[in-house]
Amino acid sequence: QTCALPILRVMKPGALLAASVRADNLENRINDWLEDRKYQTSSTSHFHKANYTEQDLRQVLTAAGFQVERIDYFENMPLFYKFRFFRHRTHKEFDETRGRSEGYRLSWLGNLLQRTLVRWFPRSFCNIMVAVARRPA
Repeated sequence: QTCALPILRVMKPGALLAASVRADNLENRINDWLEDRKYQTSSTSHFHKANYTEQDLRQVLTAAGFQVERIDYFENMPLFYKFRFFRHRTHKEFDETRGRSEGYRLSWLGNLLQRTLVRWFPRSFCNIMVAVARRPA
């Protein structure tokens, strides 16, 4: 909340703000669990990750004086890309740099499952939320 106040002061009346945060949802809980298993530790012991619910995000922006116009859900890496079985045959070895440059390619089954989850449960299967908020006039 306090970090949004200086931004509000320097924005022109009616200007838009786009703010992205890590979603507090099922997909990110699975991602954190996978990371914990990988390092055999708790995610809080090796990296701090701030997760926000949609309500948290709205509350922070509203308390700072913004009018939230919408919140959209996005995915920067498909959940199924974390599993070798669901990756495209040309992406069987996990390489995040390659995935970012070429796109995280999934097999037909990985694509089907990923698209189904994202379509029917967008709030639960996204990595980030992006809020668009307006500074009041």
